[in-house]
Amino acid sequence: MTTASLYETDMYAWAMRNAQLLRERCTDQLDFEHLAEEIESVGASEKRELQSRLEVLIAHLLKLNYLHVLLAQNERGWKLTVREQRRRIAECLSDSPSLQAHLPTCSERAYSYAVDSIVRQIGVDESILPATCPYTLEQILDSTFYP
Repeated sequence: MTTASLYETDMYAWAMRNAQLLRERCTDQLDFEHLAEEIESVGASEKRELQSRLEVLIAHLLKLNYLHVLLAQNERGWKLTVREQRRRIAECLSDSPSLQAHLPTCSERAYSYAVDSIVRQIGVDESILPATCPYTLEQILDSTFYP
C-alpha cells in the first residue's frame, strides 16, 4: 500500500510511516502532497488556538467592564480566567513567535466572537457592548490591565 493511499484509510499509520521515512531520509517514498497539507494544517491550528484564547480573554474583559453590575456575580472567576488566558497566549507566542504578526487580525475576529459568545451565553442585548473592541492589543495582553 502506498503512503498516499494509506492517508485515506488510516491517518495514524500514514503519519507514523511518513515520520519513519523522513527519519530514514527515504524521500522517494514520502507522500509530499499530504505532508504539505498536514504541515499547513498544524500552522492553521496554532493560529486558531491563539484566536480562541483571545476570544475567551476579551469576553471576560467585557464581562468585567460591562456586565459585572448587571449580573452581580463574583469577579474573581472572571479575573482568574483573564489571567489564565493571558498566560496561555504568552505560551502560544513563545512557542510560535511568528504568530505575533497575526495578533491584530486575530484580536479583531476574536472580539466579534467574544460578543457573540456573551450574547448567546448570558442573553444580554448586543447593543450594550461596544461595536468595536474598546481595548488596545497592549491592554488585552497586559497582565496588569483589568477594566
